[in-house]
Amino acid sequence: MLRSRWIRPTIVTNEDLVALGMPAYILFTGLWMMADRMGRLEDRPKRIKATIMPLWDEVCWQDVENLLEKLAGAGFIRRYEIGGKRYIQILNWHKHQKPNIREAAGTIPPAPSPSQLKRSKSASSDMAQPCTCNTVPCTCMHVQERLVTSYLLLERGVVLAPGSRESGAVENTPPKAENGTPKQPPGTAQTQASSTRDPPPSTDLALMRESLDSLAQQIHLPPPDDAMVRRILESGQGANAREVHDALVGLYKRQRFREIRSWGLVPLVVAQCFAA
Repeated sequence: MLRSRWIRPTIVTNEDLVALGMPAYILFTGLWMMADRMGRLEDRPKRIKATIMPLWDEVCWQDVENLLEKLAGAGFIRRYEIGGKRYIQILNWHKHQKPNIREAAGTIPPAPSPSQLKRSKSASSDMAQPCTCNTVPCTCMHVQERLVTSYLLLERGVVLAPGSRESGAVENTPPKAENGTPKQPPGTAQTQASSTRDPPPSTDLALMRESLDSLAQQIHLPPPDDAMVRRILESGQGANAREVHDALVGLYKRQRFREIRSWGLVPLVVAQCFAA
């Protein structure tokens, strides 16, 4: 259902919005009419396409997905997930809209704040237990906790060596393989050979999610959904979650995430690290 909304004249001279192209301009205008009184709506590209752009035959729902990603990257909307459901928050909503007081209250939950995400991560780290899984890579909570801690240590210019705890952190020390020799950097024959591996196992996906959730706190983005976690892991061209995590740490230290405002750009950056 579309609602009547205020559209300010300044929208036609917004250079950032115009730079995204005419379809994005039309889509963003329609999102205002589709959102509830708090500026929120369900992040369902197929339904958004059918509601806002039903007569645009040249625009498919996959195009709408890409346009939403562009709008998020440009800072016009925020995409987030709660309880397995995806939502959109139009930014600066109350600056431009004053919904009718008789309009029904929205039922969509607000996006979690960075402080809420931090508290949630702190609660999960309290559940750390000694290793009992005997699997490679390890799936115990103490390993997942170490993935979280490594990003926090970056604030002090310290990098965790694989297999070490915070007390064993070293500065500017490259990760080493199990035999003690330095691990080959991305792009070597070792990485090329790993490109023929099977699809990532569930343990890799779990570790990758923990790593990305930690990164989300540092770059002030909502945690990525499961599809994006898999996409970022697969952009490593066969590398496991530990190797992709190490690459993310290196990228963070080089401040490659400073201008990133959307998860859609992260797979491209990671792929460059592991390019042949």
